[in-house]
Amino acid sequence: MERQTDKSAILVLLSISIILLLVYACDKKPSQISDEQRTPRSMEELTVNMVLVPAGEFNMGSPSGKWQDDEHPQHSVYVDSFYMDKYEVTVGEYKEFIRATGHPSPPA
Repeated sequence: MERQTDKSAILVLLSISIILLLVYACDKKPSQISDEQRTPRSMEELTVNMVLVPAGEFNMGSPSGKWQDDEHPQHSVYVDSFYMDKYEVTVGEYKEFIRATGHPSPPA
């Protein structure tokens, strides 16, 4: 029983160490960012791997009597055009977008 407790404690400490290492490695201070990374990029550079999704209208929800109750009533929704990345976005790329565009950061 004591051996199992020792293994559990070691796993917990190892997990905490890995989490702290990842947090430290991912959290660069502004003074640690090179001048090249600080250079503002144009909208063309920022959207090179993006596609424009055109504005349009669609029916949101399900017709009465179909699917889940929380999907009713079906209604028309209009969405403005927007850009969407073709590929997954890294945390670093998202931070660069926020810095380059002045877009507000999401709440913590």
